[in-house]
Amino acid sequence: MSDQPQSSNRGPAAHGRHIPALDGLRFVAAVMVAGSHYMSMGGGAPLSETVSLLTGLGMTLFFVLSGFVIHYNYSAAMSRPGGVCAFVVARFARLYPLYVLIFLFDFAYTALAARTACGQIGAPHEQWVGLAFYLTLTQSWLYTAICQASLAYQYGPVSAVTWSISVEVFFYLVYVVAALLTARLKWSTRIVIGVAVTVYGVTLLYFWLCGRYENDINRVGAAMFGPIASTANGYENSLQRWLFYFNPAARLAEFLAGMAAAQLYLAPPRRIAALTPASGSEFTAVAVLAVILVHLWLYGVVAPVDSFIGRTASPLYGPLVAVMMYLIARYDSSWSRLLSLALLVQLGEASYSMYMLHEIIPSAFKRLGLTTTDVAAGWVAWVGALLLLALISRASYALIERPARQWLRALLAPAPAVALTAPGN
Repeated sequence: MSDQPQSSNRGPAAHGRHIPALDGLRFVAAVMVAGSHYMSMGGGAPLSETVSLLTGLGMTLFFVLSGFVIHYNYSAAMSRPGGVCAFVVARFARLYPLYVLIFLFDFAYTALAARTACGQIGAPHEQWVGLAFYLTLTQSWLYTAICQASLAYQYGPVSAVTWSISVEVFFYLVYVVAALLTARLKWSTRIVIGVAVTVYGVTLLYFWLCGRYENDINRVGAAMFGPIASTANGYENSLQRWLFYFNPAARLAEFLAGMAAAQLYLAPPRRIAALTPASGSEFTAVAVLAVILVHLWLYGVVAPVDSFIGRTASPLYGPLVAVMMYLIARYDSSWSRLLSLALLVQLGEASYSMYMLHEIIPSAFKRLGLTTTDVAAGWVAWVGALLLLALISRASYALIERPARQWLRALLAPAPAVALTAPGN
C-alpha cells in the first residue's frame, strides 16, 4: 500500500488512504521468508531453530495481508462500470512483468545447465511440458508430475518460490466474485466475517479428510502420476503436499481472513466496538505476542510429534493474524509506529522484488565460496545476505518493477479508466 497520502493510525482512515504500517508489515513478511531460506545457506542445520521457526510466519503474513490490502484498496471500485477490468489490469501490471522476466531467466539458465527436473534425469526435451503452466501463472492450480518431480519443482529455486504468486492469481479470481457479491448483495460486515469463518471451518475439515485418507490419496496419486506422487517416496513432491500446501483452495481461508479484517476496518465506526487508543495499543501488543507464541508452539512443540500439524499449521492461525493486522491498521500503537517508519515503508514497497529475487543470493554465495558451517560466520553471512537483498530489491523496484507497472497500466487501462487506489499494490 504505497504512493498514498499519509494518514494517522489513531482512527480509521478514509477508504483509499495510505496505511503505512501495512507496507512495513509487507517488508517484515518478505524478510521472514528470505530469512527462513537463508538459515541453512551453509548446507547444514539452521543457524538457530527458534529464529528458523519464527521466520516461518512470513507466508501466512503474506496471504492474510494480501486479502486485507486487496479488499481495502479495491472494494469500492469493483462494482462500478469497468471496475473488474481495471482491477485485472492493475493486478496484471503489478505481478507479471517482474515475474516473467525472472522466470524466463531462471528457465533459460536451468535448461542450459541441465538443472531442470527433466535435465537432471536426461530428458531435456520434456522440460517444455511445464512451461505453459508457469507462463500463465497456473502452476499451483493443479497437481501433476513431470520427470519424476512435481510441477512446483520443475525448474530452478527461483521458479520454485513462484508457487505463491500462482496462488495469488487464484485469489484474485475468487476476489472478483466475492467483491461483486459483497457490493451488489450489500453484505454486512457480519456476513463477510461469517463467510470467512465458514471457509476456515471447511478448510479444517478438508485438512482432516486429507490426513484421514492419506493412504488412499497415495494410491490414487501413484496410479495417476507415478510413484513420486506418494509420500512413501518422500513428502516434498507428493500429491499430499500439494493438497496441504500448494493447492490454492487450501490457502484461501488466509486470504479471506484478511479480506474480512479489511471489511471490518472499512465499516462505519458506530458498528464496531471501538477501543480507546490506550486499550487499542494494548490489544495490538497482545495480538502480536499471541501470533508469535501460537506459531512457535505449533511448529516448535506440536509439529515435531504430530506430522499432520507440521504439514497444516501455516493456515491454522490465519484468523489470529487477521485480528493482529486489523489492530495494527486501526490503532496507534508502538507496533504501528515502528512499522510506519519511512525506511520500512520504502522497503515494503520493494517486498515483491524481495520475494522474487531472494533465492538468487544463496546460489551466488555458494558460487563465490561465501557459505560456511561456522555459526558466527554464518550469522554474518545471514545478515549480509538480507542487507544485500534489500539493496538489490529496492533497485529492482525503482528500475524495473515500478516503471513496468506504470507503463502497462497506461497501456492497458480501460477507457474510461476506473480510478483504483494504491498504485503501489
